[in-house]
Amino acid sequence: MEELERFFFLDDDDRELVAKRRGDGNRLGFSLQLTTVRFLGTFLNDPTDVPSAVLSFVADQLGIADPSCVKTYMTREMTRFEHRWEIGEAGGWRDFAEVADELSRWIDRRAWTTGDGPKAIFDGALGWLRQRQVLLPALDSLTRLVSQVVGAADRRLWETLLELITAEQARVLLGLLEVGEGERISPLERLRRGPVDRTAKALVAALNRVAEVAGIGLGGVDLSSMPHRRLVDLARVGMGSSATALRRRRPYSKQLATLLATVVYLEAKSTDDALELFDLVMTNDLLARAERESGKDKLKRYPRVSRDAGKLATAVGVLLAAGENEFGPGMTLDRVWDLIEDLVSRAELRAAVANIHEVLPPGLDPNAEWQAALCSRLPLARKFLTLLAETIEFGASADAARVLIAFRGLPELLEARPSKRVPTGYLDARLVDVDVVPAGWRAQVFSAGRPEETVDRAGYTFCVLSLFHARLKRRDIFAAVSSRWADPRQLLLDGPAWEAKREALLDSLQLPTAPHDLLGVAAHGHPGRRGSGQRRRRRAVARRRRQSGGRTGEPSRPATPMRGDAAPRRHRRVDPGGDGLAPRVRGRLYPHRRRWGKDGRPADHLVRGAHRAGPQCRVDTGDLARGSGVDPGTDQPRLPELRAGRDTRPRERAADRGAGRRHYRRGVGWGSGRRGGRHPVRRAGPLDPRQTEPEVFRPA
Repeated sequence: MEELERFFFLDDDDRELVAKRRGDGNRLGFSLQLTTVRFLGTFLNDPTDVPSAVLSFVADQLGIADPSCVKTYMTREMTRFEHRWEIGEAGGWRDFAEVADELSRWIDRRAWTTGDGPKAIFDGALGWLRQRQVLLPALDSLTRLVSQVVGAADRRLWETLLELITAEQARVLLGLLEVGEGERISPLERLRRGPVDRTAKALVAALNRVAEVAGIGLGGVDLSSMPHRRLVDLARVGMGSSATALRRRRPYSKQLATLLATVVYLEAKSTDDALELFDLVMTNDLLARAERESGKDKLKRYPRVSRDAGKLATAVGVLLAAGENEFGPGMTLDRVWDLIEDLVSRAELRAAVANIHEVLPPGLDPNAEWQAALCSRLPLARKFLTLLAETIEFGASADAARVLIAFRGLPELLEARPSKRVPTGYLDARLVDVDVVPAGWRAQVFSAGRPEETVDRAGYTFCVLSLFHARLKRRDIFAAVSSRWADPRQLLLDGPAWEAKREALLDSLQLPTAPHDLLGVAAHGHPGRRGSGQRRRRRAVARRRRQSGGRTGEPSRPATPMRGDAAPRRHRRVDPGGDGLAPRVRGRLYPHRRRWGKDGRPADHLVRGAHRAGPQCRVDTGDLARGSGVDPGTDQPRLPELRAGRDTRPRERAADRGAGRRHYRRGVGWGSGRRGGRHPVRRAGPLDPRQTEPEVFRPA
């Protein structure tokens, strides 16, 4: 019924065109062609070959009692063609030949940017044609055009990628598929295997994998001009296919394009895997373990600290009581000490204070314990720190630039040999950036008892490493070749870069060039030339009511009058005028909901089943609507009392929008009632989003 309301309702403009026809058969046949092209986007060879529901719905609007008169419409062969030309001219429909070249360019941009298959692009082309009111061509013609353009775009992509590499690089790529002597798998299959363990040893292996992939020598290939999603699709094939399947992949340009995209993807993926492992090692093996060890030390000291703290608390309690004059006036210091010594001796208090100062020195940073435990794990950090700083290329924002510079200098500082001035366990303070050390780490970096002009080696190393880790997680420090750890700011298009790719990207996303069109659709409901069927029906009914002096033209049967003073009080609110036309109704009235009868008219306005009139009268739908203050053409309450009781207009608008969205997502065609099965052309709705977002190869 929603489809009938939207596509097959005849508004006033349609009725003016239909009124020019003579005879019920011609008027009905013309109306069927007028509504069918709106629904399918093309004309049927036999305009009368429509479902019976459509035929009855259109005939009822024209007031034709016998829809079978449409059989006379095909008596004269040229009648339907003349009507087609007139409908096309009046509705602004264009022929496919006028936009064939423009559609080819749109398909080419879509295929080049997205990599969608012919089926998805075919559906998009249908939507493109319908949006521009172009009569759909024959199914074979559109299928052939889409297939040719998509194939040409694929071949152009492979050849463009082949031109970006040299003959030596092509030889190296093909060598990745060859199984060496004494090996069981090819180098490509070995590089595709990521780390399994979550240890520092696995992190070292992952960093070596990054170095091996970078050693292939394809990092300098500029792929910024290539469509990202196409590279992802090629890399997905290369990552999931065996070496044998890749060796047999033809044509030659397609094989090398797949290998190139796979290796470029491996550069980013191996970096991501290594940095993920670094994050796990820092979090679990270093920071979390140091906190656990410091917590264990606190638990060991708890019995001793608790005994000493209890003694001190007892003495302080006596002092507080004396200060509040709880022992009476004239309390002297000697008397206070006597009261304290009755509970705790002075020797015990001195020992308690000394023990507390030993365990918790005054001014001690609460993080000092776990930082000291972390500094004891320096041998573990040295296993991967040099490889991490030298293998992966990092960048940084302006705020984190000093941290990155300090991190890059750690391998050289750790390899420095001890001397008489800088003994083992310390670093030369003149070679480090002391300004990068925050206040929370100064106790560990500038430890007590260190030689002059030196800093603690473990303290400074973990200070810089923890700052690097924190900035890396916030992407203030980022990897140059990565997807998950890249700089998100570099992935945004702006200025000339956006203008160069704007048209292709908007086509791939099926978005209009002007944002006002999309915002208008979001503000007013479902997109379409004529709007939703319910809105057009409301406007048409309101216009006819104004022209007829308030009469809507809805057929109705007279209602038996009911005395207004005898009506129940709850019904008097609905019929304040006392004209006796308000029926007795059981159930609440929801004017915003609509039920439909078989004739295409509203059947009732009640929830909890159909309306049930009382014994005083028997009314039809129009009587019930008019008697209860509801407009039968718009389902809107006319009485202010109903609006004051419950404003249903926001819910009605939300229901209309929801129905429009559900209808737009669902492809439409003829239902099962049509003779001969479904029509081969289906309306194209928005494409479903991809299951997974494509990963980023490298920042443009």
